[in-house]
Amino acid sequence: MIQFARICNLFSYCLAIAIAIKVTPSKKGLFAFVGMLPTSIFLASCFSYDAWLISFIILGFAYFLRYAWGDLNEFTVRNIALAFLFTFLGLAVKAVYFPIIGLFFMVPRNRFAGSKQRVHYYAAVFVLGLIALPHCASVLVSTAGGSNVGDMRGGSDVNSGQQIAFILADPLRYAEILANYFQLII
Repeated sequence: MIQFARICNLFSYCLAIAIAIKVTPSKKGLFAFVGMLPTSIFLASCFSYDAWLISFIILGFAYFLRYAWGDLNEFTVRNIALAFLFTFLGLAVKAVYFPIIGLFFMVPRNRFAGSKQRVHYYAAVFVLGLIALPHCASVLVSTAGGSNVGDMRGGSDVNSGQQIAFILADPLRYAEILANYFQLII
């Protein structure tokens, strides 16, 4: 029974990744690469929420790319609604990734028919953020005290509560650390 459940979890992960590869107008190889990473496949074959997080965020961004950079006939409310839905489902299991919603603001200005349509779109992204914010805030409040109630995979030396408390206490220093990290990987 346990093995069957793991196989079903892996199958649902593969199905979501396959749909994402089919839906995206470009970067299909990148979606396939990320979906086939050995760690992602391993997590999808276990009882882990990470498979849900990875597959639904990838699927959400496949619909976002279709909306933002696909053909003009794909610039539809259906595609952006699906992008919002799948991204929100992915974020629902791990609220720390809440800032991903900010990427939805990166739609080229020339895609919109006018400023009114652009304002409506930005308002919808803002509302999505407001919907996800209470869940994110509850996670931040529960871990900001320094208790390690979250992810235990980092070992006893890693305390996610203290990390979040540091980010909230000194956001400029955190931004500097994050910028240095991005410079290292580029």
